[in-house]
Amino acid sequence: MKTLNSKKTFLFLYILFFVVVSCNNVCAAQKGDTASFIAYKGRLLNESSGKSLPYVSITIANSNLSSMSNSEGDFLLKIPSSLSFDSIHFSVIGFHSLSLSKNGFENNKRKDIRMKPQEYFLKEVEIVPGKAEQIWGEALKRIPSNYPQKPMMMVGFYREFVKKGNKNLSIVESIIDVYKASYKGQEADQAKIYKGRKISELRNQDTILFRYQGGVSDALMLDMAKSKDLVMDEAFLGTYDLKLENSLVLNGRNHYLISFDQSPGIADIYFRGKIYIDAESYAIARIEMNMNVEGRKDASDLFIKKKPSGMRVAIESAAYMIEYQQQNDKWVYKHAQIAVKYKCRWQKRLFGIFASNYSVFSELAASDFYEESVNKFPRKERLRSTDVIVERVSDFQDDDFWGPYNVIEPEKSIEETIKKLSKRR
Repeated sequence: MKTLNSKKTFLFLYILFFVVVSCNNVCAAQKGDTASFIAYKGRLLNESSGKSLPYVSITIANSNLSSMSNSEGDFLLKIPSSLSFDSIHFSVIGFHSLSLSKNGFENNKRKDIRMKPQEYFLKEVEIVPGKAEQIWGEALKRIPSNYPQKPMMMVGFYREFVKKGNKNLSIVESIIDVYKASYKGQEADQAKIYKGRKISELRNQDTILFRYQGGVSDALMLDMAKSKDLVMDEAFLGTYDLKLENSLVLNGRNHYLISFDQSPGIADIYFRGKIYIDAESYAIARIEMNMNVEGRKDASDLFIKKKPSGMRVAIESAAYMIEYQQQNDKWVYKHAQIAVKYKCRWQKRLFGIFASNYSVFSELAASDFYEESVNKFPRKERLRSTDVIVERVSDFQDDDFWGPYNVIEPEKSIEETIKKLSKRR
């Protein structure tokens, strides 16, 4: 359970004085990706309003391949030419799921796809004392039957941004190989970088250098069905107040919606949020939560590992999300996000009364699973919770860097940053 005294923390941030360092970047040559694939490109829109739909889940029937739209609704799905399939499936909270024939797409030409809003709430739920706790208890009891009991290999796309105000200071993107341990027992997941790239804008006048530690590890730790001690341990019901909200439809299936918040009188910093539980299987399908850091001066102790003397850091918000998808008769890791906003202010310095706004965003999206050649990684290849990913990847290079791998399409602001900074190199 996360407390101020816990050694487990989300999102370590190094805050250091800026130092110019000269180094030789050695990058192992990547083997060329020769797999032949067909690209399906599109933009997802709300049929009623015409606005873009972010983070829509995109899957292929009878396949483990998947992707999702970015925050602007754009997507690029790469499917091996050898894969036989008929349609592409789209689903997101609050909208009717949609399946489109692959014949409706032209190779690498964007298609606008409109999704119809769905009545969010399915029905009123009779509020019975203890009902939320009963549903929650059943969900925990069914974890062994709802989630894989054998290890699998997962391919995922990871990215992180560090911003000062609206300006991107650094962008990191990586294809990640993951040894996804069984959901029984305490074995931890393992991850390694298959290929990755970075770009940053740090100038001599910048006085602070931020380093985000443990991004991939944090995203895997958010797998609450596995890492139950983060929020869902045996003390959960004694620490939080649960409330059963109305039932709703998520990805075409009925779900219970349970809200939770830390109980009054608890001094430590915990979470508030929502849990989506599949009404048929009692699988935990999605969790959205915020850490209760607002107005807490001691919140920075949970996030900041190192900072200069004379600097104050205030955590403005800390939001987390984990989502699962049903694959055959099991539920598997789909997508995790972490977003933290904070302010930095120097004490006893000229203009020290002015605070600078910073934010960190990271996400890990699964794009494929396979059960063949399931092996742990050599220790030297594994990503550790202390690793800073930006130090483990090379600079942005060519436009075809990802080859046949499915990634989250960069938003327009990210594309512009990449183009601008790449021209300076």
